[in-house]
Amino acid sequence: MIPLTEGQLAFTYCQVPVIYKIGVDNSCVVTLNDGSKTTLNDLSLDLETSTKLFERTDEVLQINVTIKPEILK
Repeated sequence: MIPLTEGQLAFTYCQVPVIYKIGVDNSCVVTLNDGSKTTLNDLSLDLETSTKLFERTDEVLQINVTIKPEILK
């Protein structure tokens, strides 16, 4: 189980937890099973990460997305 704080939203995509929260900047932090993290300063994934996700390689452990509140309006 992944604990969430107030204001967070979580779901799974291709069996990978995706956690959204509102913040100052748009970004995605991709955590891999080896413990490494990659920060993307955008709301989209790069080709390498997308491929790992869609092919269900079990390399992507979790994706944390921070989104500006203006986008939600």
